Amino acid sequence: MTPDNAISVADLDFIVDWPSARVDHAAAIEAFWAREGATDATQLAQVRLPQVVLHVQDREGAVVAVCTAARTDAERLGEMVYYYRSFVTAAWRKHGIALSMLQHAEQCLAEHARSNDFPCIGILVEIQSRELREIGKRAYWPRTRFSYIGRNGAGNKLFVHYFDGAMLKD
Repeated sequence: MTPDNAISVADLDFIVDWPSARVDHAAAIEAFWAREGATDATQLAQVRLPQVVLHVQDREGAVVAVCTAARTDAERLGEMVYYYRSFVTAAWRKHGIALSMLQHAEQCLAEHARSNDFPCIGILVEIQSRELREIGKRAYWPRTRFSYIGRNGAGNKLFVHYFDGAMLKD
């Protein structure tokens, strides 16, 4: 379904898959990646399906967005964090899905971290898309509580959000 001006984020279903996509959702997510022209949807699915935090469906049940999180040792932080990725289909990008998805994912990942003695202390986001580079000029994002921590080797800006209650491991 292509969105129109009468459709908003409230019309979408945010479906939590964490800590990995259920089998009944996996096929729809994999089809979404294939439909959207992911470089190698099959390989992507094998690597990222276990990392799916949530996906978003429109009124007709079609997947329109997916986000994943993978545990990573953030070298500049010296701590484990979730490396967050999201993809929203082009037709839905100007409807606020990315921000809503990030907020839902943060709640899910924070709850999981608190329940499991904080295997990760927060979420790391790398700004890759042209659209977000302009938004990413702020050093601190109050709505999401992400803070700028520098750039990676590719020159992309990195932002981190720490979970409430997280403690450094050393």
